Amino acid sequence: MSDRLMIFSCDSHVGGPPEAYKDYIDPHYRDALDALVAENELWSGQTFWHGFQRGESLDRYGVFDARRLLEEMDADGVAGQLLLNGHGLATTPFFSISNDVYSPELRTAGGKAFHRWLRDFAADGDGRLAPVADPGPCLDLEATVKELQWVAEAGFVGVFMPGTVHDPALPELYDSYFDPFWAACEELGLRLVIHAAFGSQQGRILDMLRQKSRMKDELISKNPEFASLDVSSLTAHELLELGGGAPVSMTARFGAKALHSGRRALAHLMVGGVFDRFPALKVVLIELRGDWLPATLVHLDSHAAKVSPWLELKPSEYFSRNCWIAPSSPRPSEVAMRGDIGMDKFLFATDYPHPEGTWPDTFQWLRAIFRDVPEDELRLILGENAVGCLGLDAAKLRAAADRIGPRPTDIYDDRTDVDPLLIDAFNRRSGFANPAEQVDLLEIEAWIDESAMAVG
Repeated sequence: MSDRLMIFSCDSHVGGPPEAYKDYIDPHYRDALDALVAENELWSGQTFWHGFQRGESLDRYGVFDARRLLEEMDADGVAGQLLLNGHGLATTPFFSISNDVYSPELRTAGGKAFHRWLRDFAADGDGRLAPVADPGPCLDLEATVKELQWVAEAGFVGVFMPGTVHDPALPELYDSYFDPFWAACEELGLRLVIHAAFGSQQGRILDMLRQKSRMKDELISKNPEFASLDVSSLTAHELLELGGGAPVSMTARFGAKALHSGRRALAHLMVGGVFDRFPALKVVLIELRGDWLPATLVHLDSHAAKVSPWLELKPSEYFSRNCWIAPSSPRPSEVAMRGDIGMDKFLFATDYPHPEGTWPDTFQWLRAIFRDVPEDELRLILGENAVGCLGLDAAKLRAAADRIGPRPTDIYDDRTDVDPLLIDAFNRRSGFANPAEQVDLLEIEAWIDESAMAVG
């Protein structure tokens, strides 16, 4: 029997070009797909993925084609992936935060088309690809639940949390309005996914890309020496720095709100009584980092006891029973806290194919962060926890791992260190060397008070 490590990534992104959805969307909305072409061109012209060049065929990354994706996974030693929308190399049809602003009707139609496209995409994955659905606008919960039933029957393992796209018409997650949604997820065994950028508004990301395009043009017009410089790989903040502005930290670059809104949603589920009403719900936190969690749970326990004495369990106990966390592109500071986070709650994620992710250097990333982690803990974090959490096909994943996974001895080999230049690249890509986050306790109290006052 092979001793190779089974690696499962809980944060990987796919999606087709606009024309891919023509055979999947309701014919009534087919002409609307033409509006995605301009969005797609904006994304493609501004993208900054590893090795990506403008004009290059995007299918080389496997985000359009499952067979190509499997080749990339094999080369990176990854046995399986959780499939999420939002890779950013091309647009998803109308429903995502990566799109411009669209009506709930069009978002619903686009979400259904994406689900049917993703079902076929995952079917080509030989049991190694686990799809996650979009919740839709959630303004018609009867129709929403009907679609949840469809995706569950189609083999999806989860669904994004309602409110992933901000809509002021929706109540907070602890409101009983969502009870039919929670009941359906519980009955159907669909895991709820809270991803970074939860609660963002449609149109904001594309507006940022348009701003970047304008800044690039202005920079070159004012600084002719930059005319020959390829600045397509730079973010708007980096363009500002290049033009003489102050450097911007990683947190500022991606926005603290992109992380904190998802954490706030978790607090609302706990303190708002959702886990009391639906104790079998499973929630997976993805790309929200992990270093904030231990201190946050301690403070949630303390403050919730004062303002929400009616809760059946402590927030930390809800997390232990109902939740898992995948800090995408994990940092050494997070791995050091694995015991406090919960050894059986820590999941691995590459964030494929995003620039802050571990791909295409996953093996070296593992060597850099796991060389001091015991093998039994390593196996849990890299894949075994995900199998239990997501109900995955362990036999299919094990067969893939036996063929392409690294051996523990490869990770623990101390004869050579990971190239310091590569470590520096990891740090620039994702804040790899950042220390543990200093948790804002007052913000946590505000999350608790919001839901406690509403349901108490």
